[in-house]
Amino acid sequence: MRKTINTLQELQAEKQKLQLKIEVTRHAFMRSADQSQREVRNFIWSKLALPATIAGLTAKGIAYFASGNGVEHTQADAEDATASTSASHWMEHLAPLLTALFEMLMQTDDEDHA
Repeated sequence: MRKTINTLQELQAEKQKLQLKIEVTRHAFMRSADQSQREVRNFIWSKLALPATIAGLTAKGIAYFASGNGVEHTQADAEDATASTSASHWMEHLAPLLTALFEMLMQTDDEDHA
C-alpha cells in the first residue's frame, strides 16, 4: 500500500512519520535488549552459578570432613572410630539432605518465575 506523494509538504510529513516510527522502534529495541540482558543474568545466577557453587562447596566440605582434616583426634578417638567415620558413611547421610535442599532451591526458583 504505497501512498503517492505529490508535494513537498506531503514528503516532509511522511519523513516526520518515518522518523517517529524509527524512534519508537529504537526505544522498543533498547527496552527489549535490557530486559533480555536481565533475564539472562538472572538465569545464569539462579540456575547455573548458585547451584554449582552450592554443590562445589558441599563437595569440598564433605571431602574435608571425611578426610578428618580440621578435627583433632586423640588415640582413644582413633580406636573408637569405625566405618561410621568413612567417606561413604558421610555420603549416605548427606545425600538425601543435599537432594532435598537442591529440590527446594529449584522449586523456589520455579515459583518465582511462574
